[in-house]
Amino acid sequence: MEIRPLENAEEQRAAWALLNSCMPYDKFTWTEFERKTLRDPGYRADLMLGAFEGGDMMGAMLAAVRQSAEAARCNLKLFGVLPPYRRRGVATALLGRLEQQARALSASAIEIPGGFLYFFPGLDPRYTPAVAFLIRQGFKRTGESFNMLAQLTERSFDTSQEEQSLAAAGITVRRLALGDQEGVREFMLRAFSHGWLEETLLAYDNTPVTCHVAVVNGVIEGFAACQVCGEGWFGPMGTTALLRGRHIGRVLMYRCFRDLTDLGYKEAVIPWVGPAEFYAKFAFADVYRVFWHYRKPLAQE
Repeated sequence: MEIRPLENAEEQRAAWALLNSCMPYDKFTWTEFERKTLRDPGYRADLMLGAFEGGDMMGAMLAAVRQSAEAARCNLKLFGVLPPYRRRGVATALLGRLEQQARALSASAIEIPGGFLYFFPGLDPRYTPAVAFLIRQGFKRTGESFNMLAQLTERSFDTSQEEQSLAAAGITVRRLALGDQEGVREFMLRAFSHGWLEETLLAYDNTPVTCHVAVVNGVIEGFAACQVCGEGWFGPMGTTALLRGRHIGRVLMYRCFRDLTDLGYKEAVIPWVGPAEFYAKFAFADVYRVFWHYRKPLAQE
């Protein structure tokens, strides 16, 4: 068995196909896979690992590094081993190499999830062999999160009347424009985070741009994006205190729902939900998947 980084685009695509075949509850297009690995700001070639035997890929493990003021952390994004090669120590060998690389980067821990451009907001416990593997390897469960699902074909998401009322109050709701990049950068770093900024800027990859903003006196004070963190996904979304209580979040969300409908989606995934009551009330969404979080501290050798 040889454990090594995926060396080229052919091997990266082979890992994408292998991991898709290992996940009966999920499938990722190459576009989404590439966005969440190679385009992650925490991407490092030495954290995209494959297990090979005689030139054949048996398994893969993908991670990214997360830097903070306190420490670096390793975000374990995806891993899988083809059925014929399971129970042969392949996943253990992949994780051993990943831990070695993470320690070399002075990472304090390996974590699931990583909070940015994630495939999942944790590990779906229906992938029971993966849960058992993490426990055997010393990972501890640290929490859980859930996704909600909103149906897009059963109601109208028209917001024209609300937008007229907001305009009369000096609040403009519109699609993010190409000239807004500096404005959205200032807004995100003032009100939210660099991670949300990076995710939201991915809306510019889509035509039309899949992000909507609320503007007061020329300054962005609220936003909602979709089709950026995942295909058919809604979010991130947020408003500053200046606009809260005016139902602007609902207006921005409905605009995104119309975008997803135009793209052919019949459902919107709302991942890693915070205010479940908001989405239950205004998106008529239901909880449909639960994910467990795991963490393994890394002692520096």
